[in-house]
Amino acid sequence: MKISGNTYSTWEMYGKMPGIGSVKVIISEGINGKRYCVTNHVKWSTRRILKTYLQRWDIEVMHRDFK
Repeated sequence: MKISGNTYSTWEMYGKMPGIGSVKVIISEGINGKRYCVTNHVKWSTRRILKTYLQRWDIEVMHRDFK
């Protein structure tokens, strides 16, 4: 799939985690290697999960740099 001009190969799996319940695991392989995303939003599409993660990544890097 293409997101923001980058191409990602993705796989999804479902499982259960103690204390959380049902989860969706997205394995994404792109130009930066493999990334693993785990969410309890099991009904969200893979595209939506990756787009949300990509938006959060910029914020997390900014917080790390401020520290």
